[in-house]
Amino acid sequence: MTKKLTKDIVLYGVVGGLGKFLMLILVPVYTNVFSPEEYGVVDLVTTTIVFFAAVGMLQMEASTGRYYFEVGEENRSRLIFTSLLALLGWTFLLVTPLFIWAEGFGILLFESNEYTGIIRLACLIIIIGNGFYYLMAIMRFVQKPIQYGQIHLVQISFTLTFSILLVVFSRYGIQGVFLGQIIGLSVGLTFLLYNLNKWGLLSTHWNTQYLKNNLKYSLPLIPGVLANWANRFYNRFVVLGLLSLSEVGILSFGMKVAMIVTLLEEAVKMTWSPFVFKNLNKEGHRQMYINAFQHLTRISFSLVILLTLLLPEIIGLLAPEEYQGTIDLAIILVVVYGVRSMQQIVAIGPGISKKTFYNSLLGIGSLVINISFLYILTPSMGLIGVGLSIAATYLFRFTAAWIVSERLYPIGYPLTAFIGFFFLACLTAATVIFLKPDLFYRGFLGACLTMALLFKYRKYINKESLKTFLQ
Repeated sequence: MTKKLTKDIVLYGVVGGLGKFLMLILVPVYTNVFSPEEYGVVDLVTTTIVFFAAVGMLQMEASTGRYYFEVGEENRSRLIFTSLLALLGWTFLLVTPLFIWAEGFGILLFESNEYTGIIRLACLIIIIGNGFYYLMAIMRFVQKPIQYGQIHLVQISFTLTFSILLVVFSRYGIQGVFLGQIIGLSVGLTFLLYNLNKWGLLSTHWNTQYLKNNLKYSLPLIPGVLANWANRFYNRFVVLGLLSLSEVGILSFGMKVAMIVTLLEEAVKMTWSPFVFKNLNKEGHRQMYINAFQHLTRISFSLVILLTLLLPEIIGLLAPEEYQGTIDLAIILVVVYGVRSMQQIVAIGPGISKKTFYNSLLGIGSLVINISFLYILTPSMGLIGVGLSIAATYLFRFTAAWIVSERLYPIGYPLTAFIGFFFLACLTAATVIFLKPDLFYRGFLGACLTMALLFKYRKYINKESLKTFLQ
């Protein structure tokens, strides 16, 4: 990997790691305050927020990133302002009916009007959140990871602090979860607007042509985004219909714990697209992408294996007894999320070729796989069936995305090493699930893996390398 890419991935990884660690503090807080049924309510409202936010965003962050380096430095502020105003206006129109008919939506979802106020709070989160997350995505292309990290940690710190104060001490209950989010997002958005304006990246000049270009690029992505949302969240509604609201809460907890492994995915997500498009016209860029793929494969699956080995203890620390049945489910999801973290590396063809409708086709195809497996496996296998359906979905999506991307823009990523690491991760997961070795043996295996990884990258772990890296 290049020095710049490595440095950015580490910086974003540290920031993401701190952010995930801080937000992970909320998991034991919520699991000890809320019953699985109440935790299920939080999850279903969050699912609603993610859906409306995804539709409201219009994938403007993706299209702005695609044209950010093309429009020239002098026009970037107009591109950002036009996109931000368009997505906020559309988001406001989108959530207005939900705000007005919140009571009816609550009855439809929970068979009760008890959560009307919470749904209206969700509408505010959608609007503020879309502004915040769009501008945070822009920070990736501005390539200021230190400032990105500062703003991100400020936002999370305010969210964490006020969520705990409102849920635990002020007894706001479920409502406190979303009030804390509103406060954190509002503070983060304020800091973002101030900094982008200071850097000359916010103007008040509208450009219709930029909007047309953005929509031409982003609108074909929308069906895929909705399919991705369904792949991630539709299983909640299946569980609600076939099992219970309590099982929704337990599923949500297991998925949150497993998503610790996405720490690297978030770091790569923040850096990969700017790296790809900035180096696209340079000689030897394909080899640069291959080198990054090889390093990230080793690191990603090593993290998957380590987390798999320690997951029983992590879950034991985070939640009371009624949530402990999620260990096997969480192990399956850790491996799956490890594969998913590599998808953005291999699936760059549609973005480079500007044939983004392929992403939508892949999303829809994986949704068919997901729904089919959900209804086949969940009735007989419960939450494990949900985990296996998620595994089938992401493995299909990853494989198909790799094949399509290579046809659109061949890179030549090596397959053998990836399959080897994936097999090792699956073997580790099967060992922990079926043989249930005690902590001593799992710790020994984890220590051996860590030593092997450190040996592989020993030449980078010295005072001189660190000094060069920090320059």
